[in-house]
Amino acid sequence: MENKSRILDKDVEEIGDKLLEYLGPIMSKISGEKIPKRLNKKDRDDLKNTLDFFSIQGEKKTALDNSVLPKNFKINQQIQFMDNLFANMLGIQDSNPTKLMIEQGDPKILYSRMLNSEKKANAFQKNIHDIYYKIGKLGRMSQFEKFQESIGIDTFISHSQSAERLNKHVKYLLRSRKRFSKRIIERHIDIFKESAGYLETLFFILYGMNLIIKNKYKPFKEIRNKYQIGSIVKELEKEGLFVSLVKPYNPHIRNSIQHSTHQIDSIEKKIEFFDREYHLVMDFADFVNYVQKIGVLEIMLSRIEYELSHLKFLEYQKYREIFFKN
Repeated sequence: MENKSRILDKDVEEIGDKLLEYLGPIMSKISGEKIPKRLNKKDRDDLKNTLDFFSIQGEKKTALDNSVLPKNFKINQQIQFMDNLFANMLGIQDSNPTKLMIEQGDPKILYSRMLNSEKKANAFQKNIHDIYYKIGKLGRMSQFEKFQESIGIDTFISHSQSAERLNKHVKYLLRSRKRFSKRIIERHIDIFKESAGYLETLFFILYGMNLIIKNKYKPFKEIRNKYQIGSIVKELEKEGLFVSLVKPYNPHIRNSIQHSTHQIDSIEKKIEFFDREYHLVMDFADFVNYVQKIGVLEIMLSRIEYELSHLKFLEYQKYREIFFKN
């Protein structure tokens, strides 16, 4: 006998329309494809099954949370609930789906590949985790969640588009070089512009996290509109938890390139940067190396919010190992 859905067809259509109304323009801008205004029958059926699943599982979890059962039994049941959630949502059929997700989705895999060093990758990830642990220890994760919400859809769209453009240059950016030309330097300047713009948004997020640690919460847009990127970097360089994450970035190089006050000398193979009283000379090889470092930092820092999810998986897995021993 076929199970009867708890969700009415008209509710599925209404929810589907709302989802497309809200997410359609965003996904269209990100993907560059036209998103339909209505769900087709297959999509409606899939949505109904998903809503049914969440409805049933949500009721079970609420009943479990409100029960007076022994704590260890409740944790055991919550772990099984999460396993069921992963299996149904992500199609992971494994005796320990969380462990599988942790191993295959660990951001450190990317860090190791980008840095070509397991030791440096471990240090970078530990730095990010220490920031989250500090916020959690102070009992201010709710402030961080509020800060995440304040970032807004417009920033998400522009950030996604920038990431898509930058990803096209990754292979070129990380290529080993022995010879350098003006054309190569100009290409790296263009990559730096894209990379720096993306990275600056991430620095605003880091600064917001630093303010949360100091219990001086400000929403993302207030930080972005009120502070110059140079002052943000200068402040973060004074903070032990953040200094290594921003130190490679030089705001003066950014300002010089942004205002076209840099000069390329093809004969001497050097590039000069001018930013008011600031003056810096780099040879072509050093500049290319610098842009590579900035690109690598940007790619790794773009995983900072995913690291929070990774930490939650690790915490869940710790409980899972206690109860299931696998």
